[in-house]
Amino acid sequence: MAPLLKLLESGIYVIADMMVCPTDGEGRFYWDIPDRAAVYQASADCIYTQAFHCESGLPVYLYPTQGADRMNSQRVEYYRQKYREYGNKDRIPRAVAYHICGSMGALLDGHHKVCAAALEGELVRCLTIIPFGGFTYRVDGAGKDRTLMKQNAVFAGIEINFQELDGRIRKELEMEEERHRNAYHGVNEAAAIENGPLVTRAWEPEYARCACRYPDAEEYAEILASGMKDSRSITDEDIKESLLDCSREGDERFSALLSLLTIDGDSRLKNVAMKCIENRKDYGLQKKAFRSLLQLKEDQEVEEFLIRYLVEEPVVGDKLRDLAYSYFEEP
Repeated sequence: MAPLLKLLESGIYVIADMMVCPTDGEGRFYWDIPDRAAVYQASADCIYTQAFHCESGLPVYLYPTQGADRMNSQRVEYYRQKYREYGNKDRIPRAVAYHICGSMGALLDGHHKVCAAALEGELVRCLTIIPFGGFTYRVDGAGKDRTLMKQNAVFAGIEINFQELDGRIRKELEMEEERHRNAYHGVNEAAAIENGPLVTRAWEPEYARCACRYPDAEEYAEILASGMKDSRSITDEDIKESLLDCSREGDERFSALLSLLTIDGDSRLKNVAMKCIENRKDYGLQKKAFRSLLQLKEDQEVEEFLIRYLVEEPVVGDKLRDLAYSYFEEP
């Protein structure tokens, strides 16, 4: 990466080896960008959840830097084969991204690797370059003696204890913060990109279907608020308690639980989603549970459940019924 790093402005960076989604935070495949200027949830520095938690995290979403006309199906198939060959995900070739804002990274290298990950239902292994974003502070003393002390250096969702850093790095970070504070950030009107270099291809429907597997920016904030890292951290007792908790906090935690089970392809997803549809009345949760079931094609138990739902819930025009019907549509 040395040639790439030489192109960056002088400063302190973190290079994080992390898992990211092959999506844009809006529920779309990352390379399937709109043909107009758009506001992305993932570009926000923080997101408020339905239970009023304010969360900010790592750059787990991607924006392309290559035109879609560069897409090569043979390269995608090559990397799909690598995903199947490597049982150890650590061996999968990395993509490279640069954190631009919020939870969004600009994909610098690995566009075909990301396509392969999406089609295989996997997260993307990515080396993400994260510039310094500022400090967190703590208050020392009381009354007139109160002072603000630097606590952590912040690199997106990564916080590093300021006092544990080398003295030269601390000095450079303080100088960098001063430069940021004095810099003028003008606002330019975003221009339409209807004829731009990135919008040159109509994507196959399978990419849109794959994108439904991954959480959007709001759902990612719910996962952060829940404190759960992945489906392995979810016990059967957690699932049982979440099904019974119908509070606002409970709905949010259950939504995060569904997201993690879906991302990881957890074998418990099917039963949890069906129980949610049967027992929870929150529309958002039911919709999410249906979306989870749509990932389980050619499953007889899911087919029977959805047929029974369509027979027992004869409400014409209901959006949940439309989701149930879509399970049986041809790809």
